[in-house]
Amino acid sequence: MGLVPVAQERCSPDLVRSARFRAAIESSLWVPASLLPDSGVKWEQVGADEAQVTFERIDPAIVLRMTLDEEGAVKEVVGQRWSNANPDKVFRLQPFGGTILAVATFDGFTIPTGVAVGNHFGTDDYLAFFQARITGAVYG
Repeated sequence: MGLVPVAQERCSPDLVRSARFRAAIESSLWVPASLLPDSGVKWEQVGADEAQVTFERIDPAIVLRMTLDEEGAVKEVVGQRWSNANPDKVFRLQPFGGTILAVATFDGFTIPTGVAVGNHFGTDDYLAFFQARITGAVYG
């Protein structure tokens, strides 16, 4: 029939929890307004160039650590994602994140335009399975 399966698991609480993390990390990079305190996000400075961002309205809360440059642009982001991308194929919290390779400003928002992210960020098992180059964004 010309169909190609792209996922083999049906919806489950594990997949929903994993997807929530993905939505949080993507919105933190490309929808900067989602990080405002009115959206239920708490900011905490945890180092000279690091911020911890907690999405408190999500249960359990999602915590991201961002490394920022001198102008406040994100250079790196990492958090603990609920995932079964491990040799045991068992859902558990494990590092997920990546580096920002380039940034640009669109409609007044400076966002990453080059990213490389993946599971097990910061470990020997890291593989940047998602790499993208953003060529434009419209906010309105």
